[in-house]
Amino acid sequence: MRRILQLLPTILLATGLLVAVASAADQGEDRTGVQEWGLLSGYGPSSRDGIFLVPLFARAAWLLPDVVDEPLHEYDLNLKWVVEAWVAGVFDAPGDAFEGGVAPIVLKLDYDYGQRFVPYGIGGVGAMYTGLQGQELGGPFEFASFVGVGLHTFLTDRLALTLSWRIRHISNAGIKEPNRGLNTNFFLIGLESFPKR
Repeated sequence: MRRILQLLPTILLATGLLVAVASAADQGEDRTGVQEWGLLSGYGPSSRDGIFLVPLFARAAWLLPDVVDEPLHEYDLNLKWVVEAWVAGVFDAPGDAFEGGVAPIVLKLDYDYGQRFVPYGIGGVGAMYTGLQGQELGGPFEFASFVGVGLHTFLTDRLALTLSWRIRHISNAGIKEPNRGLNTNFFLIGLESFPKR
């Protein structure tokens, strides 16, 4: 018991430090680790034959290293590395199908000084599988590249409703013919968490 009483000041100090660190992270001062994550869904009409997609995107984002982040942060800009994974139902094709993929090379730039409405631009590339047949895609393995814009509307300090638009191009990069490719516009809505904002 005496030993516990002797350790009590150390325990209280350590607890106070942990609370202070947690508070600092809560105040948005921690720019390490996952900065945002969320789910988005919507509607994606394609460029031909009345094909449309209903996707579900999951994404997580991290800030780039300090050498990039600090100069941009002075102007309230955040450049993030994003990883997105998705699945989608493909409809009104010769037969309904599905697709899925991952985009590990995505950059997102937003302008955030703590305001309620935060605009952003996003673009990236990835790889995917599609069950869409009969569209001269050359096979089920495709590459996907996209660019888009969006707006986060913060409902609380750290939870945002996201509205976005993007255009995506898929093709197999000439690996197999025919390689006609397919463009799709996506209109997305979702909820995202910003745990360190």
